[in-house]
Amino acid sequence: MRILSLALSLAVSVICTAQVQIDETHMPAEGDVFPFATSVDAGTNDHTSTGANMTWDYSYLEAESFDADTFVSVESTPFAYQFFFNNDFLYPDYSADCALTQPDVNLGFVSFSDSYTYYKVDEAGYREVGYGANISGIPSSVRNMPIDWIYEFPLNMGDVFSGISANENQLPAIGYYGSELDRTTEVEGWGTLILPDATYDVLKLKVTIDSYDSVYTDALGQGFAFEQVGQVTYKWLSPAEVQPVLEVAIGDFNTTARYRADNPVLPDGLSDLLRVDVQMFPNPATEMVRVQSDDLNGLEISMCDLAGRTMKIDVDRDSNGANLHIGTLLPGHYQLILSDGARSWSSPLIIQ
Repeated sequence: MRILSLALSLAVSVICTAQVQIDETHMPAEGDVFPFATSVDAGTNDHTSTGANMTWDYSYLEAESFDADTFVSVESTPFAYQFFFNNDFLYPDYSADCALTQPDVNLGFVSFSDSYTYYKVDEAGYREVGYGANISGIPSSVRNMPIDWIYEFPLNMGDVFSGISANENQLPAIGYYGSELDRTTEVEGWGTLILPDATYDVLKLKVTIDSYDSVYTDALGQGFAFEQVGQVTYKWLSPAEVQPVLEVAIGDFNTTARYRADNPVLPDGLSDLLRVDVQMFPNPATEMVRVQSDDLNGLEISMCDLAGRTMKIDVDRDSNGANLHIGTLLPGHYQLILSDGARSWSSPLIIQ
């Protein structure tokens, strides 16, 4: 019996310290929201430390900003973008499973707005197939040719894979934009990652990227090239989350960290709670949210995202409460806020 008990204990020990495996079931899908924090100083840890059954302690990280990745259905993105990414018949390799909303970018001579990156996932891997954006006023849908393979499944320690992807876009009356990326990924470690909010079982990846971007504008009659060679990012992936729970990007002048965090930033001055009895429904919601309370008189009604940015919504008040029209907001996690100027009441709201 003692020998059997010892064998069982050893077996349990091996199971508990075995590496996690990452596959297609752990990747993003439409409706997923991944809240994260960013710090421009990743600290003095040896970010290169790696191996089997490691413990990485990043509990000291301090957030400087909050945001969230919001993944939406391909069908919900602008129709002009969907020709390549929602077309199983003509472009099956580019038929995407979800899209990630992207921030607007304005370089002066060219701007990108209403932007989405499209992703395809199956048992072979997770890849970025292209993007759609309004580029200086022109809706554009651009494929990655070749496709950018981010992960090849299943991920296990010791795996190494690499590939090249590129895209180019002729911009009528503006010029040309092109991008090329050479990515090498090494699965170099596994173990336990400690973050400020939680602890995760993880795989650690080292990703090395050489990228080359070029822009040519007809108006200026000249082009601009942007080159980054040997850019290294370390990623810790967990089956518990759809995005890396920690990414440490090694820069020439600073090393930044992006990590999973649950703490939304509310506008300044809204930390003291109002004592109000509020009903809010439905939650999750799509087009409208009803807020009911015995007395909303004198209270400001607002909504912010996980980064603390106030959202523009229409509010119709009546004697029993208010209707909030939220149909213009992207799917994701928000905070509904009632405030009298000095104190506030807040509650999480999910928009689908």
